[in-house]
Amino acid sequence: AFAGDDDRKLRLTISLGFFLALLMYTLLPFAPNAWVGGAMVLTAHIGGSAIWVICTVLLMKTVPDRFRGRTFAAELGLVMLASSMSNLVYAALLDYTGLTLHQVLWIACAVCMIPALNWSFRARHITTAPQIS
Repeated sequence: AFAGDDDRKLRLTISLGFFLALLMYTLLPFAPNAWVGGAMVLTAHIGGSAIWVICTVLLMKTVPDRFRGRTFAAELGLVMLASSMSNLVYAALLDYTGLTLHQVLWIACAVCMIPALNWSFRARHITTAPQIS
C-alpha cells in the first residue's frame, strides 16, 4: 500500500525490508525472553517477505508476457536454493565449529549486510524499470 505502482517507492521498500530484518536479527541476542525474541524474528521475516515480494513484482514488470511463467519458476527455484544453502551453511557452523548461536547470528547479519548495502547504494541510481511487452 505504501509504494503502490511507484518503482522508486518499491525500491525504497526493499531497502527498508533489508534493514528491518538486519536490525531485528542484530538485536535478537539481547531479547529478554522468548516472546520478545519471537516477535523480533516475526518482524525480521516481515522485512524479508517484503524484499521477496517486491523484487518479484519489479522482475515481473520487466519480463515479457511470454516469459513470465518460466521467469517466475526460475526465480522461485533460485530463492529456495539460496534459502536451503544458507540454512545448511549456518547449521554446519553450529554443528561443526565451536561457534555459539549468537556468534553464528552475528555472522549471518554481517553476511546479509553485503546485499543490503549493495542494493541500497545501487537502487538510488536506477531510474525506472523498463516496460517490455
